[in-house]
Amino acid sequence: MLKRKSPFALLVLVFIITFAVAGCGQPAADAPDNGTGQQQAGTVYPITVEDDRGVEVTIASEPQRIITIAPSNTEILFAIGVGDRIVGVDNFSNYPDEALSKERVGDVFNMNYEKVVELNPDLIISVHSQDVVPELEKLGVPVYVKDPQNIDQVIDTVRLYGELLSVEEQAEELASSMEAEIAALMEVVAGIPEAERVSVYYEVWWQESSLMTAGSGTFIDDLITRANAENIASDLAGWTTISLETIVERDPAVILTTFQETIDGFDQGQKQAWQDISAVKHDRVYLLNQDIVARPGPRLVEALQSIVECLYPDALK
Repeated sequence: MLKRKSPFALLVLVFIITFAVAGCGQPAADAPDNGTGQQQAGTVYPITVEDDRGVEVTIASEPQRIITIAPSNTEILFAIGVGDRIVGVDNFSNYPDEALSKERVGDVFNMNYEKVVELNPDLIISVHSQDVVPELEKLGVPVYVKDPQNIDQVIDTVRLYGELLSVEEQAEELASSMEAEIAALMEVVAGIPEAERVSVYYEVWWQESSLMTAGSGTFIDDLITRANAENIASDLAGWTTISLETIVERDPAVILTTFQETIDGFDQGQKQAWQDISAVKHDRVYLLNQDIVARPGPRLVEALQSIVECLYPDALK
């Protein structure tokens, strides 16, 4: 019944971790004039930037030993060409392949602070965590936090990393490429007639009778909207629970999941109800690659393309 689009990934906690990246604000200092009326390339340090906590973070000099906490952070840094500066990553960073050789520092559930100290970082790029971030700050290392909530914010984060790490040109190239590819995909689906727009239920996870989905204000909702489809949970806020009864009532034409491997994975007590949903009846339940879809980083272009392929299989031919 379920159509596998890419490898199956299980842990919902990993999902929750991976929808955060670092970076916010603007450098406090502008590049100096080089005597020709033009500014010199490169970031001028020290700089002070405000992160998503509203905390001002000062970076004294160009970071050379960086620890990334969250796979999306790791992917962005590799994509803008500073992967060689990464000395440590969280346990879930597995892309690109070079990330697998980096030292592991744990994660927001079990951080290895001794390993962090041993790696002697000059910058830590972290996700929101009321437990871990304050402890990391006690180590005397700048800790920078950001949580982009849509594609535009992810692209802004790429550019901001370029400023923070003095690789503006590489970051701009990546950001511009992402914008162009996303715009091209949106143009492909823009002509889908209103009557043919599909409704979508995106399953984050379920446990017993509790189901979680992505509502408004999430980058998953943004992806579905840009794919010219209707998220049946768009009237709900954030990463939220949803009842089976609501899903059945709203009767999505397509189900996208990063949690199930087969339709038989649904709770047996709910199985009959699932069979009444249009997406199930018409064999339109798709498994997406969680590592790609659930990480607000450079591969969101691939995420959008895979969603478009599921919703409108003829659009990209």
